[in-house]
Amino acid sequence: MSGLAGDLARNGVGQAEVERQVTVLEAEVRRLRLALGTAVPVERAVGVLAQRFGVTYDDARALLEDAADQARRDIVALAAEVGPGVAPPAVLDELRSARHGRRG
Repeated sequence: MSGLAGDLARNGVGQAEVERQVTVLEAEVRRLRLALGTAVPVERAVGVLAQRFGVTYDDARALLEDAADQARRDIVALAAEVGPGVAPPAVLDELRSARHGRRG
């Protein structure tokens, strides 16, 4: 055995424990990959919104979260519709206008 499994075996950790730890670590890797896959489009959209609307990063994130809640949509799906040179989804434009006392 080599690597972590070998180290564990040399330190008296049994095969069943090694397999249990591998299972736990594999589950953690899947969870982290999912989290990263979710975070990237949301963070990209927040950056686009902050630049487009001239607001802080925190305000842009709050706008995206509130728009997703208001539209009863998944934030990742809504974020995927936000991009440079693309008109923002109507719910974002409407919410931003309402917050600033303007009507589109």
